[in-house]
Amino acid sequence: MAGVGDIDVFFSYDHADRGRVRPLVGEVTRHGWAVWWDTDLSVGSKWRDVLTDRLDHARAVCVIWTVNSVCSQFVRDEAARANRRGVLVPIRLDPVDQPLGFGEIQCADLSRPGRAADEMRQVIICLEKLVNCAAPVDMDTWGPEIVFSSATRTAAYGVGEARRFLEHIRARSDMFAANPGAAAALQSALTGVRDTYAVVGESINTYLAPAMQHSAVTLDRYRPLADGRLVTHISQQRGHCKQIAQVYIQNGGLRDSLPVSVGTDVKDELDNLIYGLSNADGDLFRAMAAIGGALASQSAILVNLLLAGQEREAEARLRNDEAVLLPMRQDVNDGMAEVERLSTELGVTI
Repeated sequence: MAGVGDIDVFFSYDHADRGRVRPLVGEVTRHGWAVWWDTDLSVGSKWRDVLTDRLDHARAVCVIWTVNSVCSQFVRDEAARANRRGVLVPIRLDPVDQPLGFGEIQCADLSRPGRAADEMRQVIICLEKLVNCAAPVDMDTWGPEIVFSSATRTAAYGVGEARRFLEHIRARSDMFAANPGAAAALQSALTGVRDTYAVVGESINTYLAPAMQHSAVTLDRYRPLADGRLVTHISQQRGHCKQIAQVYIQNGGLRDSLPVSVGTDVKDELDNLIYGLSNADGDLFRAMAAIGGALASQSAILVNLLLAGQEREAEARLRNDEAVLLPMRQDVNDGMAEVERLSTELGVTI
């Protein structure tokens, strides 16, 4: 299946260790990285395909070795897959030996309380190197059409994650209504998604304005865009959905609002949805940043054509870009409408 966007850090672990892994996920998330950590394989083979896609697109893979995971064939397979790509970051939570084939790889040892903080700092340093060394999209090789197409798929993924999350909350709204932490987390999530959709829609409209308004393609319009105005606008105005993970795990947050009678399976499902939405923001922002860069590159081409006196060629290129960008804008508009509709149903002000 196609990738759904950039995943910075993938967590591979045994499901029985979920509670022990959650603080590590929180620590990594606080550094601003997009995290994928749901390896619940009980829901079927389709989910396994999704998980493999995330694993193969992650810039770094943290494998958590415990007494449970060293016996897990799934975790060992994921570790081997990450090791082949050179992105494996092993972390030991129990005093266990790494499985055969991994003994030569340096492993961060968090099983020793006196050394855990120092070891975690080394993990963060390692993750920074892996995340930051990833090559950016080469616009000359890929072309803006590929970037726009990829961004469209990523936006659709974010819409799906947001819808899934909101429908889950709506089905259990009575559990969250009386808790201030729940309201704060929901508001943070919805506002972040809406703002992210809004800014990319505005940027597309700015770029396509002459085509949609049947006005002239001019240097005055496209020179500022070629200098990166839309990239800056997206960076400044996007939402910050990643913050929902922090609101969620803090004391009094959304998870704490669940009654004690709620089973572990429901809490685990909510864990998955929360972090899925947090990651959706990371995926969406990367895609939208790519759109900003693509629009800047295309604006520079238009500027060069106009300077060369090729107005008709500039207009023809803009019409071609319109055909690529209009479906993307529609997806964004539909996503924003869906978020606002569901937030109204939930009674959450955004």
